Amino acid sequence: MIYWPNDDEMNSKTFLSIQFFLLLFVQVNAQMESSISYTSRDKFILKSTGEVITHRQLQSLKKENELTLVLPIINADGLAEYFQVDSSNHSTSIKMRDKEMQPVIGEVFPPFNMKSEKGTVRLSDFSENGVVVIFQELFDSRLTEVTKFDELLNLVMSESPLGIVIVSRNTIQEIRPHLQQFDSDRLIVVPDAYNFFLRYQIFTMPTTAIIGPDSKLILFEQDREFDRIKAAFASMKD
Repeated sequence: MIYWPNDDEMNSKTFLSIQFFLLLFVQVNAQMESSISYTSRDKFILKSTGEVITHRQLQSLKKENELTLVLPIINADGLAEYFQVDSSNHSTSIKMRDKEMQPVIGEVFPPFNMKSEKGTVRLSDFSENGVVVIFQELFDSRLTEVTKFDELLNLVMSESPLGIVIVSRNTIQEIRPHLQQFDSDRLIVVPDAYNFFLRYQIFTMPTTAIIGPDSKLILFEQDREFDRIKAAFASMKD
């Protein structure tokens, strides 16, 4: 016999679905707002001309077009070096990241000075052997991404002796319990690091960057293609 929900059940499910998507929308927008906060002391540059404008001029542009996009350009320290202002933006969606601005394979990986629980970690620290940088946005047992992260980390640790830097927007207190099952001596954890997701234009979690001893990017894997990751490690041994 085929079960068909009644009107009350349908209405209840619809209401819960609407609640879920509204909550998700609020969370996403709150995250975006928190990542692009700025003050009158910050530097603002027009994307179209490269002209430096004042905070007052920025406010005038936003009055003329409330969809004016103001994006932080993040430096190696994870700080906003300046804010890029796109007054020609007429999209209702906030485009925080641009895949065309992601690191390029074969080129030097944009350097970083990240604050980890073991002190500041720099790309230059790995000039002898290279490093694997894994971007994992959230550690939450309810998310399927955590399971995918576990699979990835097990692969990286078994296939390569390279140092491993895990970059997350979570606090260290939220991350540490999850990593107890792994060899902590090999792991360097960078918490509260959302700005580095913006610096490297990270869209998918986990994203794996394999960087050689010459600081050049060997692999930038966003699809968890384990065969490609294994092949990249093998190429480093040759």
